[in-house]
Amino acid sequence: FPSHDRLPEEEQAILNEAIQYEREAELFYLSASDFNANIGLFKAAEFFKRESEDEKKHAEIIREFMTGWNCLPKYGELNPPSPMISMPTIVSDALDMEYTLCEKYKELAAKAFSMNQALYKFLQKFVKIQTQAVIEYNDLMNQLAFVSTPFEQLYFDNTIFAEKVK
Repeated sequence: FPSHDRLPEEEQAILNEAIQYEREAELFYLSASDFNANIGLFKAAEFFKRESEDEKKHAEIIREFMTGWNCLPKYGELNPPSPMISMPTIVSDALDMEYTLCEKYKELAAKAFSMNQALYKFLQKFVKIQTQAVIEYNDLMNQLAFVSTPFEQLYFDNTIFAEKVK
């Protein structure tokens, strides 16, 4: 039977791009979790595992929005994250990624503005989520400015990350 409530291809492309961003962020955070668990920073590992789960939920929300409009998401190949080298570097890379995601969501929302107000409002929710993530990772980077030794990283893990995973 005919599907007259489908989103136009251009709008579907915007959502498929957003799903791709969220899936790659999920993979980055899962890799960060594994790395931190491997070096004994278990609270950071738990924090990044939860971040990975959040990114997966974001992709699921977008997928549900698409299927609600009678559209099938198209899943692209995922780019593997760069090798992890330290917890401070991971936080720095996460900040860069979250900032880039925020900018990309702003771009996608701007494209959607003239096409479909429902899509625009939907994407604005993700702009807000990404803005909050940028603030959180900026705070972590500011706190990490005082961390230079492995012992300080362990202390950071058992204080700052422990507080975040309560």
